[in-house]
Amino acid sequence: MRIAICGSVKFADRLVEIYHKLEELGHEPLMHEDMFGLANGTAR
Repeated sequence: MRIAICGSVKFADRLVEIYHKLEELGHEPLMHEDMFGLANGTAR
């Protein structure tokens, strides 16, 4: 199932965790690519 993840950049760390958990469960999560950079400190 495709699932769009939307949320505040304040919660980028948690959103990335949820993204990976959904992948593990066999879903196709969709999220803006900048969230990953914000979560690990490499945002543009």
